[in-house]
Amino acid sequence: MPEAAYKLLGGKMETSSLRIRSVIAITLMVLFYVMAIGIAVGLILIPYFEYESGIMHIKLDLFSFIFGAIILWSVIPRKNKFIEPGPELKAEEHPKLFEIIKRVSEKTEQKMPSRVYLIMDMNAWVMENSGFLGTKKERILGIGGPLLHAMSVSEVEAVIAHEFGHYYGGDTKLAPFVYKTREAIERTLGGLEGSLMQLPFLWYFKFYLRITQKISRAQEYAADKIAVLIAGKDAFISGMEKLSEKSMAYDYYWKNEVIPVLEAGKRPPIYSGYTKFLKNEKSMNDIREFVTKSEEEESKEDKIYSSHPPIKERIEAAKTFENSSKNNDNRVGSILINDIEKLEKEIFIINFGEQAEKLEEVDWNGVKAVYYLKEWQEFYEKYREVGQNSFIKDYSEVFVDKESQIYINLKEKEPTLNREEADEYARAVIKITVTNALLKNGWELKKEIGEEIHLIKGEKSINIFVEIEEKINDTKIWEEFVTNNEIGDIYCQE
Repeated sequence: MPEAAYKLLGGKMETSSLRIRSVIAITLMVLFYVMAIGIAVGLILIPYFEYESGIMHIKLDLFSFIFGAIILWSVIPRKNKFIEPGPELKAEEHPKLFEIIKRVSEKTEQKMPSRVYLIMDMNAWVMENSGFLGTKKERILGIGGPLLHAMSVSEVEAVIAHEFGHYYGGDTKLAPFVYKTREAIERTLGGLEGSLMQLPFLWYFKFYLRITQKISRAQEYAADKIAVLIAGKDAFISGMEKLSEKSMAYDYYWKNEVIPVLEAGKRPPIYSGYTKFLKNEKSMNDIREFVTKSEEEESKEDKIYSSHPPIKERIEAAKTFENSSKNNDNRVGSILINDIEKLEKEIFIINFGEQAEKLEEVDWNGVKAVYYLKEWQEFYEKYREVGQNSFIKDYSEVFVDKESQIYINLKEKEPTLNREEADEYARAVIKITVTNALLKNGWELKKEIGEEIHLIKGEKSINIFVEIEEKINDTKIWEEFVTNNEIGDIYCQE
């Protein structure tokens, strides 16, 4: 162990841990290959022994040989080609970020990464890009643009220190053995899918995951300890608290805010939109509730097969670690990257190729609400005539009169619908029909980041996803709703 790193860790981290993990990983790899090759050779030899005995079963011999060949082909190690995940960051162009990386490198006495990339995810990682079975190693660090926008400078330093903890612990040296073995098992399972021959490999895969994921969780705790010692307990814990919440926020933002705009052939500014999304209290409260519920519902089985310990457990463990005395830099982490908006475009081109270059750039003010109604428009084109020829005020009667024209029209379109399905379709038809009628009568669609789509006219506002569906089931509530918004006497027709 390097002397400076040993002092940094208070002389308490056992140097034997890497050796133990290495022995376990290599043993598991050897066991798998012995099992796989043994089974494969045994299967391939079945036709030979049957031939020698003079009694052959053609189907058995054929399937034995095929399964044996599949297993042998599956376990041959593949060389993984490294694909650049984003634009490479240079020290001379981003000195603030590299100042932190260098400081962490010196404190842990670990070599600087050969390459640093800005990536699309709310994540950071390290790896050693290597050739066959770990030769020609090159250290690489990836850090996410969303992460830089969601965390402070000190929290980003804690993240980088955690990643260097993986270098320090030798985790990236073990990775080629662990992942290549896992890939070989997965290829074998895929090749044997649907056959009984899959069972021993499925059992071993579960066993392998239980052991290697337990090692991985221990590696995370060890890397957390280094992060606390270098960046401070406060920065690490606040970063962890943000991680699960804001990762979920980014996934939601990407799926529900960004993708519909991309599908419309436009490219909005992703990072500035994400920053705005994080400031939407309603959306963030919903996400916090979802994260809390997910953590509570996580089963023991989920934890066993997870590569990372639960965030709550990592935070509780961090509270017991030795702390460094450090003033926190609460400036947003994105200041560490120069011209990040330009790099955002490069990420798109690297990850999506020519398609990204064809997208028209728009700011969020130029994003139209109609981009988010693609599925509605498709549904409307199919069922547009079902809900026509009625006043808006009369639509609540549909759920009272089970023989209403809407149900008759739906049955003609979809004769296999049961009652519950017909009700669901009827609500969708009414929402779309009412929306289109209001648009023809001076109402406008409005969409803000993190908000649902509203119909706006003057001071009046209607949430088309929620209000119409909630109020349509009750005649009195619907009557009050349409009266207050002065829409009851609007007639819906083509």
